Amino acid sequence: MNNPVTSFEEAVAKRVAEMKAEKRARSLDLVSNEKFMNTQAKLSILGEEVAKLDNIIAQLNTAITPFIGRDGTKYQVRVFPISQFGIGLDKLMGIIAGSASAFTDDMAMQYEAITGVPFIELQIANDTLGSVDYVNKDGIYVEGSRTLMREEIEDNGEGALAHLKAVKKWEDDNIEELHNMLQSIAMKMNLTEIVPSKEVLKDRVAKWEMSAQRRAKKQESEIQKMEALNESSEFTISD
Repeated sequence: MNNPVTSFEEAVAKRVAEMKAEKRARSLDLVSNEKFMNTQAKLSILGEEVAKLDNIIAQLNTAITPFIGRDGTKYQVRVFPISQFGIGLDKLMGIIAGSASAFTDDMAMQYEAITGVPFIELQIANDTLGSVDYVNKDGIYVEGSRTLMREEIEDNGEGALAHLKAVKKWEDDNIEELHNMLQSIAMKMNLTEIVPSKEVLKDRVAKWEMSAQRRAKKQESEIQKMEALNESSEFTISD
């Protein structure tokens, strides 16, 4: 016969032991759940791959010999994750986009050696990804290649609906090509959990574009307000 519980502390200790036993039992149930274990395995792999990409980015930013211009200006490779693409993919997209900053043959060779991906493949992927709208150092709004491509698609005199269909076809074809490029690059980098489905990729590219447009338009608006304020001040002073 079990000894009766004689104190509050013993009652708490008993309940704690029971809860731990229940938790262990639930854990054992989860271990036998194939879907749960697959999810845990994928999360573990994703964590390893994210750490690997972090290490690659650190090497690209620090280990590649910078180019020194005739005027002494130092040009270094700069790689930054593109946050709109989400965990893991943000870093891979950053590596692809950052390849544009390796503009000499020597820098390109070092970039390729660190990533393990042919540099020309990174360039093609970057061209496929394209660029988004931004405000340049002179305060001028510049349309990215993706915006320009949509504008260059002709409607062939068939009306707005036909033009929208043509734009959508370009977007779908572009995502298809980009997805294929990402899968190829991921394979060469031994990444299995970074590249999402085409549908998710399309959504994240759209999010990236919209985020850049909002930021650029906000910057443009702030610059215009500042210019108007300056002109007003100059007019007042001259009076």
